Amino acid sequence: LWFDGARLLTVNQLILLLKKHWSSTIPYKKLCRKMVKRALDCLPSAPPVFDGPTRLWLYRRGKNLVDLDSLPTMFKYAIDSLRAQGVISDDNPQIIVEIKVVQEKGLPALGMRLERLKNWAPPEVGHLKQQWLGASAFKEDSKN
Repeated sequence: LWFDGARLLTVNQLILLLKKHWSSTIPYKKLCRKMVKRALDCLPSAPPVFDGPTRLWLYRRGKNLVDLDSLPTMFKYAIDSLRAQGVISDDNPQIIVEIKVVQEKGLPALGMRLERLKNWAPPEVGHLKQQWLGASAFKEDSKN
């Protein structure tokens, strides 16, 4: 889905809304749902339902770049709208297993792309502390 001229609230703007009252975000959520529904209605055929491991690409173009740690959060209500429209069966980590973000400076635009991952397997996590800090960190944990 592509939205020329569209903008999202920043995380700081969303927090300010929530400080007023949680219900102050309702008009924004409704706008996101309406935007996504209109874009889906313009497709030549019904989109497939993504109900297995899926990579979600998020694209943002705007006057300024935003911190990468806040960019996926800015798309929260748009992603929820994909779920509400039935394009994704859920937005939990069993369905959306990977999120890639891309941004650049320029005239406002947003994009969301879903990519089915046919041969995806969850990464082996194991003992993260040991992997990150070495074997000595793991030995200290086993003493406790």
